[in-house]
Amino acid sequence: MAATHNYYRILGIKTTAGVQEIRQAIHALREKDTAGNYTATLNAIEETLSDPEKRGAYDDQLGVDPALRGDYYVSFQIKGEEKPKTSFVDVTGKEYGSEQALRNAQKARYNQMTVELEEWEKSIATRARFLSMGRMLVFLSMLVVAVLFGLLSGKPFYDDYQAKKQAEAAYVELTKAGKSVMDYIRAQKTYPSNVPTYAREGDYYDVSILSDDSFEQNFALNLKFTGNARSELRDGNIIFELYRIPNGILDWRCQAKIPAQYIPARCPIN
Repeated sequence: MAATHNYYRILGIKTTAGVQEIRQAIHALREKDTAGNYTATLNAIEETLSDPEKRGAYDDQLGVDPALRGDYYVSFQIKGEEKPKTSFVDVTGKEYGSEQALRNAQKARYNQMTVELEEWEKSIATRARFLSMGRMLVFLSMLVVAVLFGLLSGKPFYDDYQAKKQAEAAYVELTKAGKSVMDYIRAQKTYPSNVPTYAREGDYYDVSILSDDSFEQNFALNLKFTGNARSELRDGNIIFELYRIPNGILDWRCQAKIPAQYIPARCPIN
């Protein structure tokens, strides 16, 4: 902080002036101040500039360069010079009274850092375990979702496969029934109208004879899917209609009344 008044300018002297010159300048101003208006100011100036320590502090406030200060400054520096003191300071800037005290503090700090490092390593290991468990849970969740998605998305394909499988198996059974009827006709040498009632029950179908004028020979084998069949086939049926081919031989003609995608390959789509 700069001084409020420049005492050197008031006295009209240089900053290098000695004590004698300062006192002479003050004495000259006192003689001019017959009314005593500046007595307090002159006393303050004399007290400050006559004492080396106070003058040094004042010059510091005034910002006087050391090279432009009076002889008091050199003598004051020599007088105030002390033997360098050995200091023991750690990396944080904290000063200790002895080398042993510094070493003890460093050792305590090292032990503290070791404990902190161990705690930090434990926390890292714990966090790593949690992260590993989290990744495992995420993986298991994704796996469950994938399995459920596979099951749900695969169910229609599975249902289609089972329905086709039942339709093919039913067609095979109807073929066997047709062969049995043909064997009877050949053995008895009789026409279909005289064939006895044919009935057969399966796990998910019933086979019976239909006599209807709408059929060419008024005779057909009807396989009807029951409630135990796949939902896609229920209440549907496959019919083997007996008809006479051009050379006079009797044969079966297939009609399927089930969704087209489940009709057996050997039975044409009507």
